[in-house]
Amino acid sequence: MKWFKAITLALFLSALLSSLSISHDKLNEHTVQLDGQEKLISWVQPQNQAYDRIVRLAWDFLVKRVPVEGNGLSAYYTYCCLDEGSGKAVEWPHNPAGLAAMLVDSTTAYYAYSGDYEPVKLAQSVLDYQFAHGTTPKGWLWGGVPYASSNAGALNYRGSDGFLYSQKPSQIYLKFLDQVA
Repeated sequence: MKWFKAITLALFLSALLSSLSISHDKLNEHTVQLDGQEKLISWVQPQNQAYDRIVRLAWDFLVKRVPVEGNGLSAYYTYCCLDEGSGKAVEWPHNPAGLAAMLVDSTTAYYAYSGDYEPVKLAQSVLDYQFAHGTTPKGWLWGGVPYASSNAGALNYRGSDGFLYSQKPSQIYLKFLDQVA
């Protein structure tokens, strides 16, 4: 089974990379710089602090600077992504269960690295919102199961145009159980 996953990932990555228009001179609008072994050098200086600086900036953005939408919530509660140029929320289906699972996963690693508890509170808040505003009705056969998706801007998650992706709710439960077990 592991070899199947590895082959699938390799095929996916090669398809993704072949579909991208990649400039050998620029990466994310920065000039590409290589060391003597032709390995990529971070544009963040000094090199020995680049990782730390980038992860702290990323978490600072998520915890303190994500735009608040007209509904009073930070964009990640009701939107999947932000426009790179304007920073405004993009009208595209949202995947709150996947977001919550990924936040828990990332937060666990970051907390172990930094000891910073603020991202943990963010992940807990996203999980709390998911369970308060995004589960199937209690009377359903599968009542209380998290909806994986929602329409852009929806305050209550009820699937994206009525779809419920069965594999996604398990992700959020697994990540939740990882934290409480």
